[in-house]
Amino acid sequence: ENYKLPKRNRYYIDDFCLTEGSTGAITMFFEYLKKYYPDGEILIQSPNYYLYKFAANYYGLRLKEILPRANGKKINFISADGIINGIGKKTKVIILTNPANPSGEVFSNSCLEKIFLAAKKNNIIVFVDELFSELYFPESTFPYSDVVASKLKMLENLVIVKGFSKSKNLVGLRIGYIYSKNRETINAIAYIAQQRSSFSAASN
Repeated sequence: ENYKLPKRNRYYIDDFCLTEGSTGAITMFFEYLKKYYPDGEILIQSPNYYLYKFAANYYGLRLKEILPRANGKKINFISADGIINGIGKKTKVIILTNPANPSGEVFSNSCLEKIFLAAKKNNIIVFVDELFSELYFPESTFPYSDVVASKLKMLENLVIVKGFSKSKNLVGLRIGYIYSKNRETINAIAYIAQQRSSFSAASN
């Protein structure tokens, strides 16, 4: 009842781009990758939301999946070491779903710090899908990626996607959004959104 949410970073209107649900945000980001990093590699933990693999195939991008690891009798669907060890010379993007989809596991602060530091060192974009973050209780304990990234001074390496379908139960309205402090990335995605909005039938 009486808990304080973690101090969040200040974002401005130009840091956001509204999309046709999270599907629009994800596919716009992949379209951006196709234009700017056509030969780059994308790391993602597996299993994951089907759209990521579908979008990678559609845009002809290389997706490298980090498979679950056995830890005794338990299977860990998320692994900081697995992702970091998967980074190669062509890695341009790391995709994280937090909470993980479909396992529901949550990346801890220390786990995110390890991944973010490796991404910063190698100049890699970290795309974090936080669609289910507001359904994590208590919310005060959820490790928000921008809070962790801010402490490490790597907000410009971070891109976040959210939507209203899960957290606000507004599936039919198809309202999603993507945001980042990386001006080049968010401007490019906004330009893609403008192009898509000209096809009114599809947008509606």
